[in-house]
Amino acid sequence: MLLLVALSFTRDLRPVLVVFRTAGLWLSGLIMPTPGGSGGIAGLFVLFVAPLLPEGYGGPVLLAWRGLAYYLVLAIGLMVAAGIAPYLLFKRKGWL
Repeated sequence: MLLLVALSFTRDLRPVLVVFRTAGLWLSGLIMPTPGGSGGIAGLFVLFVAPLLPEGYGGPVLLAWRGLAYYLVLAIGLMVAAGIAPYLLFKRKGWL
């Protein structure tokens, strides 16, 4: 997903290098001691992927990537949980 976000900002990019650096980013994030690894992943993004982007595009790409990869999934999970909660709590028929 990061590759698609980065390509939406610039076409002057080496896709294979972005994919390998993203893999390194996620593997490094697995051992991050911070809760959820959010701050650590953002810091690693600046080190791994931002140098591949044109000057000044690191921040916007990071925000777009984080929005799609984390907050969108969180919002979808919240909507599903809100839809199924009345069914589980009050045994109403059907959910969503």
